[in-house]
Amino acid sequence: MHPPSTAAPVAAGGSAQDQLLQLLRLLADEAPDAAFTQWLSEYSSTRGGGLAEKAIEGYELARRVRDNNARRDRRESALAALYATAGDLSSLRDTDKVLTAIVRRARELLISDVAYITLIDERTGVTSMRIEVGMATSALGKMQLAHGTGVSGLVAKTGEPFWTPDYLQDARIIHVIDDIVAEEGLSAVLGVPLLLGDQALGVLFAAHRKPRSFTTDEVALLSSLGHHAAIALHNARMFEASRAALEELTEAHSAMKTHAELIEKSALVHDKLADLILHGAGMADVVDALSEVLHADLLVLGPDDVELARSASTDGATHAYLRSFVAEDIEGHSPAALSWAEIRQHTFRRGRTTRCSPREPGQDIWITPIIAGAEQFAVALATRGYPFEDSELRTLERAAQVTALLLLMRRSVAAAEQTVRGDILDDLFSSYPVDENGLRRRAELLGVNLDDCHVVVTARPVNPADRAAVLQAVGSLGRELGGLAGEHEGSVVSLLPVQDPKQAATEVSHRIAQAARAGATVGAAGPASGLAALARSYRDATRCERILLALGSIGKHATPRDLGIYGLLFSGAPREEIEAFIEDRLGLLLRYDAEHGTDLLATLRAYFDAAGNVAKAAGALYLHTNTMRQRLFRIRKLLGSRWHADQQLELQVAVRIQHIIREI
Repeated sequence: MHPPSTAAPVAAGGSAQDQLLQLLRLLADEAPDAAFTQWLSEYSSTRGGGLAEKAIEGYELARRVRDNNARRDRRESALAALYATAGDLSSLRDTDKVLTAIVRRARELLISDVAYITLIDERTGVTSMRIEVGMATSALGKMQLAHGTGVSGLVAKTGEPFWTPDYLQDARIIHVIDDIVAEEGLSAVLGVPLLLGDQALGVLFAAHRKPRSFTTDEVALLSSLGHHAAIALHNARMFEASRAALEELTEAHSAMKTHAELIEKSALVHDKLADLILHGAGMADVVDALSEVLHADLLVLGPDDVELARSASTDGATHAYLRSFVAEDIEGHSPAALSWAEIRQHTFRRGRTTRCSPREPGQDIWITPIIAGAEQFAVALATRGYPFEDSELRTLERAAQVTALLLLMRRSVAAAEQTVRGDILDDLFSSYPVDENGLRRRAELLGVNLDDCHVVVTARPVNPADRAAVLQAVGSLGRELGGLAGEHEGSVVSLLPVQDPKQAATEVSHRIAQAARAGATVGAAGPASGLAALARSYRDATRCERILLALGSIGKHATPRDLGIYGLLFSGAPREEIEAFIEDRLGLLLRYDAEHGTDLLATLRAYFDAAGNVAKAAGALYLHTNTMRQRLFRIRKLLGSRWHADQQLELQVAVRIQHIIREI
């Protein structure tokens, strides 16, 4: 395109050929309309106001050539703008940026007051505003049109451009947003579809606030821009979808990599724990290994919160905090203060690691149950300065399974060993003949020399249901000291390599009290060495146990020396001498009761138990005081001189021994 000529127009004179040359010169110089009008005026004046037909035809042809050149220039400008738009859109990847670029270019090319894009929802067919340029209000921004309504719905439905010189007066439109259009002040509206194949993605608009018509070139220009816009919009969406897919793949790859690393780490932890167990490591070794891997403090609590193990990193403050923990909130529960017993029970019921938040400010605690089937062994408490990952929780639970396996193995080994130890004790203390050399060898395999000094301790549980707990407690003490423990004739018997029977009885009672609250009645005798001497000590210890029961001292412990005057039973005298002693002191009463069906011996025992208080003794026997006095009179008459004050101590001993012998 050449710039418009600034030279003065050529005078309209001369021949027709000269005039034609003048018109061609005006065209060549791209003169404005005023220059042609001036030429026509001057030509007319030189001809006395008359115009030759050829001149008029030349003038019209020149004007047509000029108009064609102008349209060509506009098309070139539009094509250049379209190419520029295509280049701009091809460099954009963000959907909103693409749409904004389209709207701005549409407004520039059509020199419109407003330009905007509406997009169509594929599922519902509803058309809504997405991007606008030039709006004076926000009313159209909230616009939503059903399929076929308004210009947007009409263009989306037909897939063809639509324009109106005056929106509010156009009867072709289904009017549903007239108030919004009026508020914005729009009049002339042109809309073209954003087509991708047969699918309309949306509608591109150019609008004026005054009525006007749109030329074919304007419609074609906006349609071309809409075509580019549809492709660019589709590409932007595809790019965003690809980018989202790539991000998902990247995240999935990262997650898979992390998961693989965690699986490898978990497998290494499992192998390490299994290796520890195979090499005979204890629970403390397992806890330390797990603490090192998880960078956490660990504490394992058995029944009744007895500490089974804790990690080396768990100091006194952390240990005390874990043991005294009371939760305000527990996973799976509504927020409420829960006691440690409730937390523990909830963890066992859930069978999974439970996270607890403390009532007072402090670190959260993760509690993992150590269970095998329905058997609840212990709980592991773990804490650190930051939360555990899910894979780490699985590691905790796997370690709990390994620990449960370790406890089961220990119990199985202990049970097998206990059986062997019990068999040795059965052979040692039974009356049937045994292979003494074989018995010694079997004991030596367990590290016990039966020719060394040992104390024999017998224990009878107060509550029969505590038998297993008592056996476990006594067996644990036996293993610690290098002795033997097992069941024999209804009692839990232990052979301990110590010198002091009283100290042994005290320690056994203490261990049993920790395992079984009801305790046990314990007798101890010795020390003794050799099979025969150990068998005698066993008989002394079990008699001691039975005497305590006969005396009503249930749950107590004693040695023969602790029984005082009842030690007569352990003086080494034959039972015949003891029975002769009783016959000498109480024979008359025993025979009288047998012949007359009375119970004078029980009356005398109640009298001695009441320390000579007649009324108290009568109450114990549910007798009237006078009846009690009559019985005592009969007793004094039968015993004669045996009733004298200096003989009553022997009578009292005889009565007590006779009762004990009958009980044991």
